[in-house]
Amino acid sequence: MRAVVASVVRGLLPYPDPVRRWRVRKAARRLATREPWPADDATTAAHVARLALLRLLWLQKQTRRAVRGRQREAAALLGRSSLEACILALYCLHSPGVVARLKTEHLRAGSKLLAFLDRAGIVPREVVKEALAALGAPSTGIPTIPQMAERIDTETGGSAVSDLYERLYVPTSTYFVHANPASLLRHVTPDGTLTERPSDPWTRRSPVRLADACVGLVAGAIAHVDGAPNDLFVAYAEAHHARTMTPMVVVTAKGLTRSLRIVQLLDTVRDALDLRRYLAGPANNDPREVRDARIRAMYARLADPDLPPDALKPVYDYLVNRLIDDWADDKVSNAEVA
Repeated sequence: MRAVVASVVRGLLPYPDPVRRWRVRKAARRLATREPWPADDATTAAHVARLALLRLLWLQKQTRRAVRGRQREAAALLGRSSLEACILALYCLHSPGVVARLKTEHLRAGSKLLAFLDRAGIVPREVVKEALAALGAPSTGIPTIPQMAERIDTETGGSAVSDLYERLYVPTSTYFVHANPASLLRHVTPDGTLTERPSDPWTRRSPVRLADACVGLVAGAIAHVDGAPNDLFVAYAEAHHARTMTPMVVVTAKGLTRSLRIVQLLDTVRDALDLRRYLAGPANNDPREVRDARIRAMYARLADPDLPPDALKPVYDYLVNRLIDDWADDKVSNAEVA
């Protein structure tokens, strides 16, 4: 609970960091522009990563401007674009042969961009395809964003990029980019009325925190590949990533705020303290069935009455079993220490 509260507080409070941001941007710009863009045949994955870093620096500035102007929808879209560019840059650094696939993707995009010429009766589609084919034979394009994230984590032996994708890219795409039930229902208020201004499923400062973290992450990775010091970039990325809240936390918190009154919140705290005292003493003499029932009753009192009980049963079962198992492990550890 302390970790959750600390994470929420970090995400809500301001985090002025102008001096370090200036240093990071200055150093990152040197990394991105230290040499001109090479000829087509001489382009490498590292060049593409530096180009992505240059775009991230621009997106960072635009995201900060949108946040200052309270353009929350624009800021969210810019933050999501930063994360996409970040994942592509990291993928290039861990996939040296990606340049050919990027060229293929560029040709495919050109074909789609020129498709209107056929419908407008200017140039037939076959002629456009023939012209683009002369530039290079299409092969396999670049992988999807989740595939890139998985490849990066496989190469680095971690899960940080996949976590970024699942925790931030997916919900920001769902709530801000695509037209779907989740994005449309933002225009329905809790009392059922319709509003032109949608609800905000993200905190105001999170988009710029995400853009800041992406700049530090990519700049640090490029510096590491070059064998240059990257401590400044890593510290900057970690500090701002820790303050980027996932939209799901915001949506859940707002739902609980609407459904829980002060009296209910006090009852919930009282139940949690009672359960803690129970597990600290009386639970030692009760069979597991009694302990399960006691814990399950507390979770049941927190349930949203609008949701079917069967929908929450798997969650209750998991939480109850985990709490009991953790309690048993702590009991064994304390006994061994004694």
